[in-house]
Amino acid sequence: MSWIKTNFLWMMYRSGWGTKPDQEIILAIRLKTTFLDSVLTQAVS
Repeated sequence: MSWIKTNFLWMMYRSGWGTKPDQEIILAIRLKTTFLDSVLTQAVS
């Protein structure tokens, strides 16, 4: 499952702080807003 979350602490909370079964690894990627907007625009066109 993939999530786009804007807040690191919210992401950690929702994933059970990396302790839920099958969610031991959490990948956080920082993206510039302009890049994310571009990707989302391309995804819906």
